[in-house]
Amino acid sequence: MRTHPCSTCSNPVDLSTVKYYTADQKHVFCDAECSHNWFEENKMVVDVVASLSRKEKKKLKKLANKQIRRAGKNDGRKETK
Repeated sequence: MRTHPCSTCSNPVDLSTVKYYTADQKHVFCDAECSHNWFEENKMVVDVVASLSRKEKKKLKKLANKQIRRAGKNDGRKETK
């Protein structure tokens, strides 16, 4: 049985029987309440990303990864190569 943590409450969700998930299947939820809460909190982001073209999504992902790497350099940890 493969499980993945609920994107809202982190409870394990059985991937073979999951009922609630995002359209891109990157987020799974243990029940309707967690799904609703996640979509309410992320509504603006979901709407904006859904309206982007494939090229714009690729640029946004590249920028986000760059910022994540940059943030990691500032947290006191040594950079690994």
